Amino acid sequence: MIDASNIRRLDNGMTVIVEDRPTVPVVTVDLTFDIGSKHEVDGQRGVAHLFEHLMFYGSKNVPSGEHMSTINSVGGVVNASTGLARTRYFETIPTRALRRALWLEADRVATLAEGINAEALRTQIDVVRNEAKQRYARPYGGIFERALEELFPVGHPYRIGPIGLMEDLEASTVEDMVAFFRRYYTPANAVLTLVGDVRVEEGFALAQEYFGGIVGAPKPEPLVIDTLPPLANVPTLAVTDTVPNPATYYMWRTPSIVDDAVPALDIAFATLWGGASRLQSRLVRDTGLALRVQPMSERMLGNGFQWGGIFLKDESARPEVRAIVTEELTRLAESGPDEVEFEIAGALIERAEARSTTDVGERAAALSDAHLAFGDATAADRAVDRLRAVTPEQVAAAVGEWLRPESAIVIDWNPAESAATAGKSADRAAAAVEGSN
Repeated sequence: MIDASNIRRLDNGMTVIVEDRPTVPVVTVDLTFDIGSKHEVDGQRGVAHLFEHLMFYGSKNVPSGEHMSTINSVGGVVNASTGLARTRYFETIPTRALRRALWLEADRVATLAEGINAEALRTQIDVVRNEAKQRYARPYGGIFERALEELFPVGHPYRIGPIGLMEDLEASTVEDMVAFFRRYYTPANAVLTLVGDVRVEEGFALAQEYFGGIVGAPKPEPLVIDTLPPLANVPTLAVTDTVPNPATYYMWRTPSIVDDAVPALDIAFATLWGGASRLQSRLVRDTGLALRVQPMSERMLGNGFQWGGIFLKDESARPEVRAIVTEELTRLAESGPDEVEFEIAGALIERAEARSTTDVGERAAALSDAHLAFGDATAADRAVDRLRAVTPEQVAAAVGEWLRPESAIVIDWNPAESAATAGKSADRAAAAVEGSN
């Protein structure tokens, strides 16, 4: 666990979090920026994700590709990701390579604007275009983007996901990218988290040494997103595509990550859709109507969302599957989980939380995310306490408010009936990549 002594703010506004885990000779360097697709405006859709790619193209002192190759050469792993709410750059390296990793990160924060040129921009736009095509060409591809379109109204910060719109990216200029970098990639908009074999004061000293001299713009004004209520009376949607099996997705809008109902909804979804859940038992094990069920949750400020996928053996099973889902949602809202279900669901969630505390990379990400969501990295250590404070009655109440059958967006994914429709995936991918919604 961490406390206030593990957190410090540099004079340039960068937040630094250091947790000493001396049992393993590695350190994770997690540099997370408070910039995601929710911050984008019309004409910029996809720029945050595009910039993730540009960050590896080269800075003043590091040629293109050498950031990754340098980390790999010392036995480390490196990657990045862009979400709706943030962009994260991270590497886990042997302890002796910590200085090298910090220098690489600091160099691109300080000098990346000098490496952005027309060739870099064009190359990375092409990379993103191919990534989008691959995403939409996969079976059930684009379900995440489709969920956002249905869950959030036009103009909402969460309506368009990180992949963005190709028409906006094609119109981007070098000047746009430099302005974006100077606005959002400022130390005041970043949290640097070090977890692993590094002493706390040593970590702070290294952060000051490598990042303390970087001057940047002030932190942008926080984006305030109001919480929307649950959806109501949403029509069922249908998609025909080249998929191996029919599927039905149920999607719900849920409250803000800081809401007390969130841990109750986590238990509810584990009870309904988890590995030993009601729907797993009834649809897969007992009746054989489904091949598998698959849960997914996204927790964010303002609103999050949850969805459950059900992959069917045959389309004819849909009416019975829908009746069972409605029955179980209604029963959970009325009576809550029983004692055994409540214990199993809580244990599954706690096991997942345990992974985020024992793995240095996941721990660093959890601390960074807690800082951005709650304004306090120590909130990461209270997740299990929040969970354990939930009662079965609170689970029932949360389901009755947020997971009602009539509040769900239902998308039926149907296999194409003949080879003549086999081009639909490619057509849909091309349309999505060109910015169609």
